[in-house]
Amino acid sequence: MISSVDYTFPVILDTLSYHQNLKIESKEETWISTSFNKPLYLGLEQDTIFANYWLSPPPPPPSDSDEDFEVFLKLRDEYENRNQDDKFESFENSFTKNVVFDSLNLQIKVDTATKIPIDFSYIHSTAIFSYPVLIKNLEDTNVEIGFGEFIPVFLEAKDSIGNWRAIEEPFSYMCGVGLHSIILPQNYVALTNTRIYDGDYHTDLRIKLGNSYSNTFKGNINYRQFQSMFNEHGNYREEYLDENPKFRD
Repeated sequence: MISSVDYTFPVILDTLSYHQNLKIESKEETWISTSFNKPLYLGLEQDTIFANYWLSPPPPPPSDSDEDFEVFLKLRDEYENRNQDDKFESFENSFTKNVVFDSLNLQIKVDTATKIPIDFSYIHSTAIFSYPVLIKNLEDTNVEIGFGEFIPVFLEAKDSIGNWRAIEEPFSYMCGVGLHSIILPQNYVALTNTRIYDGDYHTDLRIKLGNSYSNTFKGNINYRQFQSMFNEHGNYREEYLDENPKFRD
């Protein structure tokens, strides 16, 4: 399903206060990257939705600089002061009969008028921003839209001849034993986000989840983001090794 464009997006309010003191950066990638899309809200659609970064555990403390560690300590204090009653683990336990999202009718909307931070970027002293993404279950049953901490949405872009191609790959766990499902009941919405990239190639973008697609929006990427840093044998490409010699044998 491709989402129609006639839609009024809810007001999305950020609940993470510390980003106001961080340097704001766009996210520039030069190869296809991994998407780390976490749920920021699960519930009924409302006029105003708060992006809740506490639905999943905080990141581990950094080790590369005292400045980053100071940022983490402040974030940890804010995390520990939050009410954890609305963790999505307990939310999904209320529902037992579910189907997987792959072939279902999900409405996906991207709001390019609003920017919110990506939570994992706070581990550093810079803030990488993103667009809010709202997923709505239009089916008559509960839908599993993700596993563990992540919703496997990813970004596609149009190449120079008009073909849609992935510039992200959804995060995949090496082992799925013990992972809980992220459940979206009928007519409920899930809020997540998509990174704002930078580059010299201006094109159309869209979000994909299974067979459902978002509205199309404009953005900039590096053209090489259509390519993996790995070749068909699973080894680093020579071009990547030339740019990152530390990965050579």
